[in-house]
Amino acid sequence: MPLSDYAPPLATQLPSGRGVQPVSGSISTVPSGIYPATWASPSTSYDARAYSDVEVQLTGTFSAYTPQRSLDGTNFVNCNAYDKDGNALSSITTAGIYRLPGNGYLKLTSGSGATVTIRVGG
Repeated sequence: MPLSDYAPPLATQLPSGRGVQPVSGSISTVPSGIYPATWASPSTSYDARAYSDVEVQLTGTFSAYTPQRSLDGTNFVNCNAYDKDGNALSSITTAGIYRLPGNGYLKLTSGSGATVTIRVGG
């Protein structure tokens, strides 16, 4: 027996005019993570411990940035950034969107001049 035989649709169970109305259309959910935001000081660590998915977008004219990662927020080591083709890069030298490893603290060092936008999720 289909589930619909056990209970009528939700819209028919709600009394009309009592502050609760049936929902029509689609319902949106808020994604886990943050929408893109400016990372004003990329040489200061960003806490991405709760996120496996991290992307940064660098725009403008800038000198090379070196991505770094830490598990404790104090001891940073160089790590790779990944371009749109999945190539591992030890430094970011051109404007674009790059993926960084999450589940830790991140920062970009040695560079200057870029506008950096960060998005985390997952």
